[in-house]
Amino acid sequence: MILKQLLGKILTDMGFVTNKQLEEALEKQQKIFKEHSVPERLQRANLVSEARRVKEIDNESLLGKILTDMGAISRGQLNEALEEQVKMVEEYDSLNSDKLGMAIEIGSIVNSTLNLAEVLIYIMRHANEVTNSVASTLMLLDDETGELVFSVPTGPKAEQLTDIRIPFGTGIAGWVAEHEQPALVPDAKKDTRFYEVIDKISDFETKSLLCVPIKSKTKLIGVLEVINKQDGTAFTKQDTLLLSIFAHQAAVAIENARLYGELKDRMGEILVNVLQRKQAEDALRKAHGELEQRIAKRTTDLTRTNEELREEIEKHKKTEKELEKSEQKYRDLVEKLTDVFFTTDKNGVISYVNPAIESLIGYSPSKVIGKHFIELFHTEDKHIAVESIRKTLFSQDVKNECRVYTKAGETRWVRTSIQPVFTGKKVTGLRGMLTDITQSKLIQEHLIQSERLNATCKLAASMAHEIDSPLQAINVHLSTMKSKYKDEKEHSENIELLKKSFDSIQNTVKNLLNLSHPGIEHRRPTNINRIIENTISLLNNHLKKSKIKVILELSPRIPEILASSQQIGQVCTNLINNSIEALTGIYNQNTGRNTRTSKRKKISIKTNYSKRTIIIKVSDNGPGIHKKDLDHIYDPFFTTRKKLGMGLGLSICYRIIEDHKGSIHVKNLPDAGGVTFTITLPVD
Repeated sequence: MILKQLLGKILTDMGFVTNKQLEEALEKQQKIFKEHSVPERLQRANLVSEARRVKEIDNESLLGKILTDMGAISRGQLNEALEEQVKMVEEYDSLNSDKLGMAIEIGSIVNSTLNLAEVLIYIMRHANEVTNSVASTLMLLDDETGELVFSVPTGPKAEQLTDIRIPFGTGIAGWVAEHEQPALVPDAKKDTRFYEVIDKISDFETKSLLCVPIKSKTKLIGVLEVINKQDGTAFTKQDTLLLSIFAHQAAVAIENARLYGELKDRMGEILVNVLQRKQAEDALRKAHGELEQRIAKRTTDLTRTNEELREEIEKHKKTEKELEKSEQKYRDLVEKLTDVFFTTDKNGVISYVNPAIESLIGYSPSKVIGKHFIELFHTEDKHIAVESIRKTLFSQDVKNECRVYTKAGETRWVRTSIQPVFTGKKVTGLRGMLTDITQSKLIQEHLIQSERLNATCKLAASMAHEIDSPLQAINVHLSTMKSKYKDEKEHSENIELLKKSFDSIQNTVKNLLNLSHPGIEHRRPTNINRIIENTISLLNNHLKKSKIKVILELSPRIPEILASSQQIGQVCTNLINNSIEALTGIYNQNTGRNTRTSKRKKISIKTNYSKRTIIIKVSDNGPGIHKKDLDHIYDPFFTTRKKLGMGLGLSICYRIIEDHKGSIHVKNLPDAGGVTFTITLPVD
């Protein structure tokens, strides 16, 4: 068997086969031996014939033949390796018979005991004896770290070296482990591979050494090293061969101990399992009796518990139905609310909103859910929403009034009421209501505007009464002076100029009085379309001169209403004159500068009748009204530094329309530019 292993080693050392190929061939060889091995229980009469048959198979299935059949080596390579093996056999033959006998004795010891420590120490002592060495070391390979560990050192400094580790590939021993080849070193100091650290640790001088690998099949498990011949000479090839035999015996001992340890552990597990099984059976028998008693008791308890559970389930079902009914009632209530109800997570992202949101802003709930609560609000009011959320997260109920955007781009006013949602003591979200207060806001603004206008009108009327009498007296004197100096051209012209100026002042006073008492004009059935047409006819020359095109879309369905034709005509005149000023570049209310434009100037007047209400729309394509001025255009004397008028025109319009129970609103046109004044007058 040793010679067969030597053949495999020779083939690997010569580079003809790899360790993997050799391992595969050895496995096939082992398989053949198992298939043709002598049965353990064989009749004595058949022992010799069976053994002879196995020997024939063994001779036929040599390792070399298996490797050749595998295609790993050629016949020539096999012959070359066999010749090398013959040389080694000759070297075996030249070995000292006493030393060879000692090696054989070691083999019998290895096979007779499983005490690994005892066998390895015995091997190392005999290795020292047959190689005539002063010291020796058996180093085992740590598979995890790759280090060589001094496992069985002998010699004068052995105790200092136990469990010392050297890195893989370091020193002569490391080289032998790395290359898996023996190393015969006559002078260690001159060898560059020599590792001096071990001599320093042990305070021992290494002069010459011999080191061989220890392999189990093809796997390296360590190295065997002898140091310094006792007679001072160098180690020989015969020493290498003998030490290789000892290394093989050490590998067998280590492998046997490993297999024995595994077998012992397995047997221990089996014994433990058997014992545990017996104990389990006894315990099971005892538990079986106890279990029968417990089952009887538990059956009684279980029957009683089942009855209680059945009653509890019925109660739970009843509670669930009531809860479902309550939830459905709550959902129906929320779904039918005209106010917007919503819930959000703690970050303000909307998780639920009722259908009322679509009536408010034009978006369905599915389009709003998933958006942040703040996205609903007007840009200028987002800070109010942010502050509301912040206060709510600190467990405060918050109410505010903000503006929201609609799908159509309009703005609506809402009153927000937000409360925190708690899970335990922690705020986990928000819930609240949005109430549309746009109409209330408009009414409130209308009332404020009316009150402001009333106060101003009273003041204006008071001033007008005080001014009117002196003006009339001055006007009479001017008429007298004009008659007196009618033949003097220069005086007459100056007097006429003064008279016109005072006529203008009197007209302003009259406007102030009309502003205070617009309803004194007698009202009669009036056709709105006819008033608009008459106003256009009166202003026709001014419109042509200004190159303004007027587009009339007057509905024939407009009924007559009780109104002051003079006052409604005044409203139309004021609105058209404002449009003419904007279109002719007299004043740009957006920029505060005179402006001229090259685009076609147009004024559009439309009338319509819907739901017992007459609707009049006066539009132009001028520059529009500055956003900050929209809330003040109806204020008396409000002006944006126009060259014409004193800022009373729109105030008078507002007062007249209000007195006719109607409304007037203005809106900038976003695309084409310009403004639209919308007047509504009730028919009843």
